[in-house]
Amino acid sequence: MKPKDRISKLLNPKTRFWGFIPLIIPFSFQDNVLLKFIEVLMLAFLVTLAGKKLKYLYFVMMVGSVTFFHLLTPAGQLLYSLGPIDITLGSLVIGVVKGFTIIGMVFLSLSAVHRDLTFPGKLGALLGETFVYLEVILDRKKEITKGNWITKIDQFLEDLYPLNATNEVAEKRTNTIQGFLLIGLYWLVFVGLSLYQFKF
Repeated sequence: MKPKDRISKLLNPKTRFWGFIPLIIPFSFQDNVLLKFIEVLMLAFLVTLAGKKLKYLYFVMMVGSVTFFHLLTPAGQLLYSLGPIDITLGSLVIGVVKGFTIIGMVFLSLSAVHRDLTFPGKLGALLGETFVYLEVILDRKKEITKGNWITKIDQFLEDLYPLNATNEVAEKRTNTIQGFLLIGLYWLVFVGLSLYQFKF
């Protein structure tokens, strides 16, 4: 059974989007590894509240890959030499932080974007549909294989057409105090950690 989207019960799609997506600003300015990790964990929790399943091994491998490629450009104090590769503190920290940044942005988009999200105007409609397509493809990526990926993606997009008739109803969802408190809590923590990093 697919997990329930608890955030949709607290916030309508537009408030949800504009409440969480701008968190990318304080999140991007966070350079402390420990604090960045805390923020990533909070975003992962937000994804679970949105009813999405996370493959933690996949994201660990992503961070490891980004870190590895940064180690190829030594910077800072030498920690260890592994053959031709010099593992330096600066490259290690930069690689881990950038890896956390990438997965954090993925988590943020997964939790902030709802398939019923709409924007005014033609450009807004196109942008909203793009977010919807991305969400559906990510949700149903397990159905995609090497031999059927074109057919499956085409099927996913065809399945979306009925959604256009439900957008008007979805936008009438009301916001709740709990929803605003959730947004406020995340902003308080993220901005607070961004300022606190300068004490380290």
